[in-house]
Amino acid sequence: MTTAVQLGNDRVRVAIDGPDDAPVVVLSNSLGASLEMWDAQVPSLARHFRVVRYDTRGHGGSERTPGPYSIAQLGGDVVALLDALNIAKAHFIGLSLGGCIGQWLLQNAGDRIERAVLSNTTAHYKDTAGWNGRIAMVREHGVAGIANGTMERWFSPAFREADPDAVARIKAMFMMTPAEGYIGCAAALRDLDLREGLRNVRNDVLVIVGENDQGTPPELGWAIANAIPGAQLVTLGAAHLSNVEMSDGFSEAVVGFLTAPARRASPAKAAARRSVDRKPIAARRRGRPAGTTSTSAKAPAAKPVAKAAPAPKAAAKTVVSKKKAPATKAAAPKATTKKAAAKKAAAKKAPASKAKVTTSSAKAPAAKTATAPGKKPSTGKAISKKAAATKGVKGKNASRKAAAERTATRKAAIKKAAASKAPPRKTGVMKTAAQKAAAAKAALATAASAKAAPAKAAPKATTTRKPSKAAAASKRNAEKKAKRKG
Repeated sequence: MTTAVQLGNDRVRVAIDGPDDAPVVVLSNSLGASLEMWDAQVPSLARHFRVVRYDTRGHGGSERTPGPYSIAQLGGDVVALLDALNIAKAHFIGLSLGGCIGQWLLQNAGDRIERAVLSNTTAHYKDTAGWNGRIAMVREHGVAGIANGTMERWFSPAFREADPDAVARIKAMFMMTPAEGYIGCAAALRDLDLREGLRNVRNDVLVIVGENDQGTPPELGWAIANAIPGAQLVTLGAAHLSNVEMSDGFSEAVVGFLTAPARRASPAKAAARRSVDRKPIAARRRGRPAGTTSTSAKAPAAKPVAKAAPAPKAAAKTVVSKKKAPATKAAAPKATTKKAAAKKAAAKKAPASKAKVTTSSAKAPAAKTATAPGKKPSTGKAISKKAAATKGVKGKNASRKAAAERTATRKAAIKKAAASKAPPRKTGVMKTAAQKAAAAKAALATAASAKAAPAKAAPKATTTRKPSKAAAASKRNAEKKAKRKG
C-alpha cells in the first residue's frame, strides 16, 4: 500500500507492507533512487515485519524543497515519519545515503531504533571536490548527465552483462530523480562527518559491504564496523547496490540479523563498550535497545559471590586456630624443661651483655613507678636478686668448665693410647705400594741426613722408636719381680 504522509509542510510518499501487528522495519534509499529499489526484499521481510518504505526528501514522490539538505534534516524526516505513523520504535535498513541517515539516527535518536543495518555506506567522504563536480554536472545537465557513470559504479561489469533488464529498470528509476532533490542530498553527503559519534552507539548493528563497490569501498564499511562496539560485518560479492545485484544474499543476511535472538553482551564486547563509553551508567541504559542485555544487568549476579567470599576465609581461620590449640596444650607439661633451657641460654649470654642487663634493670623500676605512683621502687632488692642469680650462674659455669676439661683429658688419653698401639699395625708385613714407596723414600732421606749431620740422627731414632706406656709398665713389673726373687 502506497500513501502520502504529511510531515509538517512537506509531503512524503510511503509504502507499507506486512502485518499491522508485526514489528516495524523502515527502509531508506540510496541517493538518486526511490522506494522501488527495495522490491526484491519486501516479500521476505513482510513475512516477519511491517515494512515501511519511503522516498527521501526531493526523491520519487516526496516533495521537492530548496536545498542544500543536511544529514540532520534527512534524519529528522525519519523521526517525524515514525511520529506520524505512531511508531515508537523500529528496525532500520539503509543503503548508501540511507546508511548515512541510519548512522545519524543511531547517534541522535537511538531510543527510536531497535536494530540497524548499514549497507554500502560511509561516515565521511574525503573527496569533497568530486561531489562539487557532480553537483555542477547535475545542475547543468540534470541527472541524465551522470546516469551512465552512476550505473557503472552501482553494478559490476559481470552483473550488467548477466542481467541487463535489472540494470535498465534501476536506470529508469534514477532518471526520474529531480535535479533539485539530487543536488540537495549530494550536498548533505559532501558535508558528512559522523565518525566521532559512532563509538557511542549502543544498538545492535549489521554492516554490509560490497566487495566490488566503487562508490563506498569496503574499507569505509570496515571503519564503521570497527568504530561501533559489537557491530557485525557481512561482505557480499557485489558493487554498490548490493541489495539488487545479490538480492537473495542480501535478504538472507538482513532477515537473519533482524530475527536472531537478542544477544547477551560477551565479556569482550562489554569491555569494548566500557573502554569507549564515557557516559554515566544511567545514560548507557537509556541508549541500549529493548531486547538486548546491558552489561549492568550482570552486576546482581556478581554481588552474591562477593558477599559469600568472607565465609571461606573464616573457615580457614578456624582451621588454623584448631591446629594451634593442641600445640599449646602439649607444650604445657614441658614448661619447666623449656624454662631451664631458657635460663641456660641466658646464662651463656650473660657475660657478654652485662651492660644491657644493667640498663634494662634500671628501666624496670621506672615502668613500675608509672603504673603504681604511690609505691617506692625497690631497686636494691632487684639488684641483689640479680647479683645472686649471677653468682649462681657463675658457679654453674665453673662446674661445666671443669666437667668439660675432664672430658677433654679423657679423650686425649684415649687418643694417646690409640696412637701408641698404632705403630705395630703400621709395621705389619702387608703394605700397599704407596706405603712401600714412602718407606723407601724415608730410608733414603734418613741416610742422606745421617751423612750430612750425624748428631741429629740419634734423636730421630729415639723419637720414632719411643716405647709405649704398656711396654714401660711391663718392664717395671719385670724389674720388681726380679728384685723380689733376689
